[in-house]
Amino acid sequence: MKRKVVNQKRTNQHWTDRELQRLLALSEGGIKHAEIAKTMGRSETAVKIKLSKLINDMSKPKKTVVTVSQEAVDKWDKLMTCLDKENAADKSKNLLDRAINRMRMHKWMYRLAWFAAITGAVLVALLVERLMQ
Repeated sequence: MKRKVVNQKRTNQHWTDRELQRLLALSEGGIKHAEIAKTMGRSETAVKIKLSKLINDMSKPKKTVVTVSQEAVDKWDKLMTCLDKENAADKSKNLLDRAINRMRMHKWMYRLAWFAAITGAVLVALLVERLMQ
């Protein structure tokens, strides 16, 4: 059994998701508000208001929820307490100096390892040469 389609205006009726999609599609297609209202069975004012609300809602940035680990929070708190103190410049300089010294130490250890490897290779080559004679 088919329902009768009535051409009454839908006053005080909530907009369904399907109607909202159709409204946006028709407005993007360049159809005038009066024609959209006529095809959807709504008043022209209702169409204008709903379109402006939809466009306004779409232009607002969405709120996002960010989760942060407890370790990150602890590090942030440690950094903030370091920066809040009176001698923050001295502490940050000290931290920077320590980081640079660590890099220098690693560079020194890297060079020492290469020196040891090359020295070992030369000694092995000399040993092999002596054994061959």
